[in-house]
Amino acid sequence: MDFLSYRMIVPIDLGFIALGYLYIAIRGFATRKPFLISAQWFFLFMVPLFLPSLISPFMLRSKNIDLGLLTWVSPLFFLFFIGYFWKVMKGYTAYGVTDKSFRKSLLASLEKLNLKHKESLNGIYLESHDITLKASVFFMGMGRIRVQGKEPDKLLKKIINKMKKELAKPGTEFDIKPFFFYFGIAAIFLILTISEISLFQQVANLYRGR
Repeated sequence: MDFLSYRMIVPIDLGFIALGYLYIAIRGFATRKPFLISAQWFFLFMVPLFLPSLISPFMLRSKNIDLGLLTWVSPLFFLFFIGYFWKVMKGYTAYGVTDKSFRKSLLASLEKLNLKHKESLNGIYLESHDITLKASVFFMGMGRIRVQGKEPDKLLKKIINKMKKELAKPGTEFDIKPFFFYFGIAAIFLILTISEISLFQQVANLYRGR
């Protein structure tokens, strides 16, 4: 894999990020309803941007450039970075919610699942499963829900499925303003994608002219 192969990754990945934000914006405008998706989807688009850091030390070594310990430090740091943030970003993100609609849908879901709970400043404690739900609206109609405790994934998915049904009900409060922001972000990434494609073509022409 040479430099041109690295350059190919960037516009492709930026294009996927643009499509991701565009999907969120269009879905919000089309449905006029809040919705939930996994918080880890965005991280998957970011990983390819860091792939050169993982591969380049070995590429340089194949060209008789010895980096010593750096050959292994950079890839190991990259793998640690992936594992850490993959764990940190577990949970779900809500889009287009208000404090009222997010809290109402969550509590209604817990009631329908017969999950006894206690609210506190630390979160919502589920007594029967000994886990704590962390749920809040923190930025422009964006909410986040995750859990602390052992083996929470299956239970969280049940809660999320109920919340999706609650948020889809007629009359649910909906904040449309953030979707204009997401549409703007998608446009920015689309412009960056086009710029990177143009730059890639110029670099490719230089390589062919050698």
